[in-house]
Amino acid sequence: MAANTVRLDQLQYYTENYYPYNYQKGDTVKGFSADLLRLVLKSSGTQEEPHIHLQPWASSFRMVQTKPGSVLFSVARTPEREEHFHWACPIDEVRFVLVGRRASGVVVKSLWDLQKYTIGTIADDVADKLLKSMGLALDIESATSIDHNFTRLDNGRIDLLAYEAGCMRNYLRKRGISPDKYESVYLLKVVPICYAFNPSVPLAVVERFEKELSKVRKTPEFKQLRERYLK
Repeated sequence: MAANTVRLDQLQYYTENYYPYNYQKGDTVKGFSADLLRLVLKSSGTQEEPHIHLQPWASSFRMVQTKPGSVLFSVARTPEREEHFHWACPIDEVRFVLVGRRASGVVVKSLWDLQKYTIGTIADDVADKLLKSMGLALDIESATSIDHNFTRLDNGRIDLLAYEAGCMRNYLRKRGISPDKYESVYLLKVVPICYAFNPSVPLAVVERFEKELSKVRKTPEFKQLRERYLK
């Protein structure tokens, strides 16, 4: 790919259902990260709609690792992932936590306490990989959707759910569920989330994208976007 011939709207963008950052609404992928992407493309001078594909996280992650001209969002930037992508950051900073039912009485004072409980994760996301890399004998049950995980948490099939704190609050609010029913019992990691480009995309293109992202983050439109999705 020649950097001077690549338009940002020609790239293929992949994501997952992770409300409020990315989610399906009718025939359109909406959310904070998806609409931020639209603002970045608009700032770059294109009026074209980005080609966004919403799939389960593991599928989108594998796709962008192997498909030239593709971009993944919203991706937690971790040392383990660093060399696999080119990065444009940040979209936001997020907190991955372990969530339990308040009535369950689950207490986690240290990582060793996690061995007492069954933990639900989203397959191959940053919390899933972090927990599996700890070297502890953890009982982890991975799923492809947060809906499935909350159902299992409510039914007592899992004791804890690994998820992003802000996304959890918005997920519950969207479904009219009282957040008081749940509580965060342990902080796993605080990380930036970004747009991750397949290495076939020239660095000059990624730098152009990040420059436009930086410009957009200083605009009133960006502030409005945060108010709409993240407050």
